[in-house]
Amino acid sequence: MTLSADHKKAFNEALAASTEEINSFYKADNPKTHFILFLEYLRLSKMIADLKEMDYNNEEMQEITEYVFERMPHKEILANVMTPEYFPDATEMMRYMMMSPEDLEQEKQKLLN
Repeated sequence: MTLSADHKKAFNEALAASTEEINSFYKADNPKTHFILFLEYLRLSKMIADLKEMDYNNEEMQEITEYVFERMPHKEILANVMTPEYFPDATEMMRYMMMSPEDLEQEKQKLLN
């Protein structure tokens, strides 16, 4: 996946801020923090789609999610979050995947408070 220099800079800044925030509350033994990691992953993926002015259902979204996943902190935990252990009903995961970045941020804030 290619990003323009401006898009790459914006994403890297957002990823750095997100990583700093995640590391401030993340606990390996706390599933709630794992779930917040998942919400951030979705938010950052949608951020790239927005920068590229793409629809979230675009075929390139798979490339974007892989790009973001590879750059996320705690990848091993994030991979586990995307399993039936956390989402026994796939429709719940899909509900989050369809949320806007703003709604994902609101969900994250609810969990943090």
